[in-house]
Amino acid sequence: MYENPLIGEKLKLVIFLLKDKYSELEISEACGYKKIDQFYKEVKSINFQNQVNEISTQFDLFEKPKKIIKDKSFNENFEINFKNIAIDKFFIKNSKYHLNNLNIFKKCLCVVDGEHHGTVFIPSRLVNKSEIWDYSKAKLKDWNLKSLLNDKSLHTYQNEEAANEYLGFHAFVEPMKYLQVEQYWYIDENLEPEKWFDYGEIAEFHGIRFQDCDHQSSWRDG
Repeated sequence: MYENPLIGEKLKLVIFLLKDKYSELEISEACGYKKIDQFYKEVKSINFQNQVNEISTQFDLFEKPKKIIKDKSFNENFEINFKNIAIDKFFIKNSKYHLNNLNIFKKCLCVVDGEHHGTVFIPSRLVNKSEIWDYSKAKLKDWNLKSLLNDKSLHTYQNEEAANEYLGFHAFVEPMKYLQVEQYWYIDENLEPEKWFDYGEIAEFHGIRFQDCDHQSSWRDG
Protein backbone atom coordinates (compact mmCIF):
# COMPACT_ATOMS: atom_id res chain seq x y z
CA MET A 1 0.00 0.00 0.00
CA TYR A 2 1.37 3.38 -1.00
CA GLU A 3 1.81 6.07 1.66
CA ASN A 4 0.07 8.48 -0.70
CA PRO A 5 -2.40 7.24 -3.36
CA LEU A 6 -1.74 7.92 -7.03
CA ILE A 7 -3.31 11.09 -8.40
CA GLY A 8 -3.33 13.16 -11.59
CA GLU A 9 -1.21 12.00 -14.52
CA LYS A 10 -0.04 8.82 -12.77
CA LEU A 11 -3.55 7.72 -11.95
CA LYS A 12 -4.80 8.63 -15.41
CA LEU A 13 -2.13 6.49 -17.06
CA VAL A 14 -2.82 3.52 -14.80
CA ILE A 15 -6.54 3.71 -15.52
CA PHE A 16 -5.93 3.81 -19.27
CA LEU A 17 -3.73 0.71 -19.04
CA LEU A 18 -5.85 -1.33 -16.63
CA LYS A 19 -9.50 -0.34 -17.02
CA ASP A 20 -10.30 -3.17 -19.44
CA LYS A 21 -8.49 -5.81 -17.35
CA TYR A 22 -9.51 -5.07 -13.77
CA SER A 23 -12.44 -3.70 -11.79
CA GLU A 24 -12.58 -0.20 -10.30
CA LEU A 25 -12.11 -1.69 -6.83
CA GLU A 26 -9.02 -3.64 -7.85
CA ILE A 27 -7.50 -0.57 -9.52
CA SER A 28 -8.33 1.71 -6.59
CA GLU A 29 -6.70 -0.64 -4.07
CA ALA A 30 -3.58 -1.09 -6.22
CA CYS A 31 -3.30 2.71 -6.53
CA GLY A 32 -3.32 3.13 -2.77
CA TYR A 33 -6.92 4.12 -2.05
CA LYS A 34 -8.40 2.77 1.17
CA LYS A 35 -11.93 3.81 0.23
CA ILE A 36 -13.51 3.51 -3.21
CA ASP A 37 -15.30 6.86 -2.78
CA GLN A 38 -11.94 8.64 -2.48
CA PHE A 39 -10.85 6.98 -5.69
CA TYR A 40 -14.03 8.03 -7.51
CA LYS A 41 -13.58 11.60 -6.31
CA GLU A 42 -10.05 11.79 -7.69
CA VAL A 43 -10.98 10.11 -10.99
CA LYS A 44 -13.84 12.55 -11.44
CA SER A 45 -11.35 15.46 -11.29
CA ILE A 46 -9.36 14.05 -14.24
CA ASN A 47 -10.21 15.14 -17.78
CA PHE A 48 -11.40 11.98 -19.49
CA GLN A 49 -13.19 11.58 -22.81
CA ASN A 50 -16.16 9.31 -23.41
CA GLN A 51 -15.55 6.61 -26.04
CA VAL A 52 -19.29 6.39 -26.74
CA ASN A 53 -19.47 10.03 -27.75
CA GLU A 54 -16.18 11.82 -28.38
CA ILE A 55 -17.65 15.29 -27.81
CA SER A 56 -19.00 14.29 -24.40
CA THR A 57 -17.68 16.07 -21.33
CA GLN A 58 -16.77 14.82 -17.89
CA PHE A 59 -20.32 15.62 -16.87
CA ASP A 60 -21.56 13.03 -19.36
CA LEU A 61 -19.21 10.41 -17.96
CA PHE A 62 -19.74 10.82 -14.27
CA GLU A 63 -23.13 12.48 -13.64
CA LYS A 64 -26.30 10.45 -13.52
CA PRO A 65 -28.21 10.30 -16.81
CA LYS A 66 -31.85 11.33 -16.55
CA LYS A 67 -33.00 7.77 -17.19
CA ILE A 68 -31.29 6.58 -13.97
CA ILE A 69 -33.88 6.54 -11.21
CA LYS A 70 -33.24 8.72 -8.17
CA ASP A 71 -32.49 5.92 -5.72
CA LYS A 72 -29.55 4.66 -7.80
CA SER A 73 -26.25 5.39 -6.02
CA PHE A 74 -23.48 7.45 -7.58
CA ASN A 75 -21.12 4.48 -7.33
CA GLU A 76 -23.46 2.21 -9.30
CA ASN A 77 -23.75 4.75 -12.08
CA PHE A 78 -20.03 5.46 -12.06
CA GLU A 79 -19.25 1.77 -12.38
CA ILE A 80 -21.24 1.66 -15.61
CA ASN A 81 -19.66 4.79 -17.10
CA PHE A 82 -16.12 3.89 -16.03
CA LYS A 83 -16.00 1.35 -18.87
CA ASN A 84 -16.78 4.14 -21.36
CA ILE A 85 -13.59 6.09 -20.71
CA ALA A 86 -11.82 6.47 -24.05
CA ILE A 87 -8.17 5.46 -24.01
CA ASP A 88 -5.90 8.31 -25.08
CA LYS A 89 -3.08 6.56 -26.97
CA PHE A 90 -1.25 9.86 -27.54
CA PHE A 91 -1.20 10.48 -23.79
CA ILE A 92 0.16 6.98 -23.14
CA LYS A 93 2.83 7.26 -25.84
CA ASN A 94 4.06 10.63 -24.60
CA SER A 95 3.92 9.89 -20.89
CA LYS A 96 7.23 10.09 -19.03
CA TYR A 97 6.25 6.87 -17.27
CA HIS A 98 6.95 3.68 -19.21
CA LEU A 99 4.97 0.79 -17.78
CA ASN A 100 5.70 -2.40 -19.70
CA ASN A 101 2.82 -4.87 -19.40
CA LEU A 102 1.26 -3.30 -16.30
CA ASN A 103 -0.68 -5.68 -14.03
CA ILE A 104 -2.05 -5.99 -10.52
CA PHE A 105 -0.81 -8.70 -8.18
CA LYS A 106 -1.64 -8.99 -4.47
CA LYS A 107 -3.36 -5.58 -4.65
CA CYS A 108 -0.14 -3.98 -5.96
CA LEU A 109 0.89 -2.55 -9.33
CA CYS A 110 3.59 -4.51 -11.11
CA VAL A 111 5.42 -4.49 -14.45
CA VAL A 112 7.34 -7.12 -16.37
CA ASP A 113 11.13 -6.94 -16.06
CA GLY A 114 11.63 -7.73 -19.75
CA GLU A 115 15.18 -9.02 -19.33
CA HIS A 116 14.86 -11.97 -16.97
CA HIS A 117 12.74 -15.06 -17.53
CA GLY A 118 12.82 -18.80 -17.06
CA THR A 119 11.38 -22.23 -17.78
CA VAL A 120 9.54 -24.03 -15.01
CA PHE A 121 8.89 -27.78 -14.89
CA ILE A 122 6.14 -29.58 -12.96
CA PRO A 123 5.40 -33.34 -12.90
CA SER A 124 2.25 -34.06 -14.91
CA ARG A 125 0.87 -36.22 -12.09
CA LEU A 126 0.81 -33.19 -9.76
CA VAL A 127 -0.97 -31.06 -12.32
CA ASN A 128 -3.53 -33.68 -13.30
CA LYS A 129 -4.47 -34.83 -9.81
CA SER A 130 -3.76 -31.84 -7.61
CA GLU A 131 -6.22 -31.35 -4.76
CA ILE A 132 -4.30 -28.37 -3.41
CA TRP A 133 -3.91 -26.13 -6.47
CA ASP A 134 -6.13 -25.26 -9.43
CA TYR A 135 -3.96 -25.51 -12.55
CA SER A 136 -6.80 -24.90 -15.00
CA LYS A 137 -5.68 -21.34 -15.84
CA ALA A 138 -1.95 -22.05 -16.05
CA LYS A 139 -0.60 -22.13 -19.61
CA LEU A 140 1.31 -25.36 -19.14
CA LYS A 141 2.50 -27.48 -22.05
CA ASP A 142 3.56 -31.11 -22.24
CA TRP A 143 7.33 -31.54 -22.13
CA ASN A 144 7.83 -33.52 -25.33
CA LEU A 145 9.23 -33.21 -28.83
CA LYS A 146 5.97 -32.08 -30.41
CA SER A 147 5.52 -29.22 -27.95
CA LEU A 148 9.09 -28.00 -28.33
CA LEU A 149 8.86 -28.03 -32.13
CA ASN A 150 5.67 -25.96 -32.04
CA ASP A 151 6.62 -23.51 -29.28
CA LYS A 152 7.50 -20.21 -30.96
CA SER A 153 8.87 -18.80 -27.71
CA LEU A 154 11.72 -21.33 -27.63
CA HIS A 155 14.88 -21.78 -29.68
CA THR A 156 13.61 -25.27 -30.51
CA TYR A 157 10.80 -24.03 -32.76
CA GLN A 158 10.77 -26.17 -35.94
CA ASN A 159 14.28 -27.36 -35.11
CA GLU A 160 14.25 -31.07 -34.31
CA GLU A 161 17.96 -31.28 -33.54
CA ALA A 162 17.73 -28.44 -31.01
CA ALA A 163 14.54 -29.88 -29.54
CA ASN A 164 16.05 -33.32 -28.97
CA GLU A 165 19.15 -31.74 -27.45
CA TYR A 166 16.99 -29.70 -25.09
CA LEU A 167 14.99 -32.79 -24.08
CA GLY A 168 18.21 -34.66 -23.37
CA PHE A 169 19.58 -31.83 -21.26
CA HIS A 170 16.77 -32.31 -18.74
CA ALA A 171 16.78 -35.99 -17.81
CA PHE A 172 13.35 -36.39 -16.27
CA VAL A 173 12.20 -39.82 -15.10
CA GLU A 174 8.46 -39.09 -15.41
CA PRO A 175 6.14 -37.10 -17.72
CA MET A 176 6.49 -33.37 -17.16
CA LYS A 177 4.82 -30.13 -18.08
CA TYR A 178 6.60 -26.83 -18.61
CA LEU A 179 5.87 -23.13 -18.63
CA GLN A 180 7.78 -20.03 -19.68
CA VAL A 181 7.72 -17.47 -16.85
CA GLU A 182 8.63 -13.77 -16.71
CA GLN A 183 10.23 -11.85 -13.87
CA TYR A 184 8.12 -8.95 -12.57
CA TRP A 185 8.73 -5.85 -10.47
CA TYR A 186 6.47 -4.25 -7.91
CA ILE A 187 6.45 -0.51 -8.67
CA ASP A 188 6.48 2.37 -6.19
CA GLU A 189 4.24 5.45 -6.03
CA ASN A 190 6.54 7.16 -8.56
CA LEU A 191 5.75 4.30 -10.97
CA GLU A 192 9.36 3.11 -10.80
CA PRO A 193 10.54 -0.50 -10.22
CA GLU A 194 10.99 -1.12 -6.50
CA LYS A 195 11.17 -4.83 -5.69
CA TRP A 196 11.49 -8.05 -7.67
CA PHE A 197 8.99 -10.87 -7.27
CA ASP A 198 10.46 -13.77 -5.33
CA TYR A 199 10.24 -17.25 -6.88
CA GLY A 200 7.02 -18.08 -5.06
CA GLU A 201 5.40 -14.89 -6.34
CA ILE A 202 6.56 -15.56 -9.90
CA ALA A 203 4.98 -19.00 -9.68
CA GLU A 204 1.69 -17.73 -8.23
CA PHE A 205 1.47 -14.91 -10.78
CA HIS A 206 1.70 -17.48 -13.58
CA GLY A 207 -0.91 -19.74 -11.98
CA ILE A 208 1.34 -22.46 -10.60
CA ARG A 209 2.37 -23.71 -7.16
CA PHE A 210 6.03 -23.14 -6.30
CA GLN A 211 6.22 -26.25 -4.12
CA ASP A 212 5.28 -28.43 -7.10
CA CYS A 213 8.07 -27.12 -9.34
CA ASP A 214 11.02 -29.38 -10.15
CA HIS A 215 14.50 -28.35 -8.97
CA GLN A 216 15.61 -28.10 -12.61
CA SER A 217 13.31 -25.12 -13.09
CA SER A 218 14.88 -21.75 -13.89
CA TRP A 219 13.37 -18.43 -12.85
CA ARG A 220 15.64 -15.50 -13.70
CA ASP A 221 17.74 -16.34 -16.73
CA GLY A 222 18.82 -13.23 -18.55
